[in-house]
Amino acid sequence: MPRLIHLSLIVFFFNACAAITTVEESKSIKGIPIQFKNASSQGQRATAVKEAQKLKGKKYKYGGTSPKGFDCSGFTSYVYQQIDITLPRSSSAQSQKGKKITAGAAKPGDLLFFKLSKKGKISHVAMVVSNDKDGLVVIHSTTSRGVIQEKIDDSAYWAEKLLYGRNYIDTP
Repeated sequence: MPRLIHLSLIVFFFNACAAITTVEESKSIKGIPIQFKNASSQGQRATAVKEAQKLKGKKYKYGGTSPKGFDCSGFTSYVYQQIDITLPRSSSAQSQKGKKITAGAAKPGDLLFFKLSKKGKISHVAMVVSNDKDGLVVIHSTTSRGVIQEKIDDSAYWAEKLLYGRNYIDTP
């Protein structure tokens, strides 16, 4: 009899753990939004970076949204589609959504926005690959070289045009 009780308790706790996992993975329960744990967002961030890096070397194409050719916002939109997040199509529109962050607070998978002209309008977007003691590394589609990964700190051109970032991954 004690063995049956012990076995019942093990089954109960196993099922309870399975239910907890289901709750953490869902986006809402009965209409109430559930915040993802850091482990989930870290996995999503790593997947986004991995998907972006698969596209290194793809050509630039104005208005491009596929591996046949990307413009900057087509690239970020495509990568985010791979992790089931829908972004607005243009870099300007992407810069208006998500949670605004400083470039210094940017994590892998976050988007960074750049002003390329003196008009002050957002005209370029890149995705963060890493941001640590070694510097800020992004991946983006450039008109001259297509999809590349580079360290922003080493580029006087990009560093002076960087404005801010947006976090789309940790936002409900």
